[in-house]
Amino acid sequence: MGTLRIEFTLYTGQRPRLFENARLVGSWDGSGSYSSTWSSVAMQEIVAEDGCPAFRASVDLNDEQVGWAFRWGVLADAPSAPHTWVIATEVADARDTSRHREFVLSGDAIEQRTF
Repeated sequence: MGTLRIEFTLYTGQRPRLFENARLVGSWDGSGSYSSTWSSVAMQEIVAEDGCPAFRASVDLNDEQVGWAFRWGVLADAPSAPHTWVIATEVADARDTSRHREFVLSGDAIEQRTF
C-alpha cells in the first residue's frame, strides 16, 4: 500500500486572529483509509499570501482508495467558543445543511482549500 499526501489549508481572510488551536478532521483513519469515524490532526498556523492568518495540515491517504470520496472540516477555539466548527460553507444540496468539504481522492488531488 502506498500513500498520497494531501495538504489542507483553511484561509480565514480576516486580519484579526479569530481563532486558534485549529484541528483538521476528516473521514479517514490512522492508516489513511476511509472511515466513518473521523480522525483529527493539529493544524499549523501560517500567514497566507493575503497577510491574514491561515491554518495548514497534511495527511497521507491510502492510494488504493483513489476514486473514494472523503469529507473534511476544521474545528478551532474561538475566544468565547472553544471547539467550534469553522467551515461555514454548506454542501451543494438544498435539502442538506451539512457544513463540510468533500473531495474524490485522485493521483493529482494534492491540495484542498477552504475560505
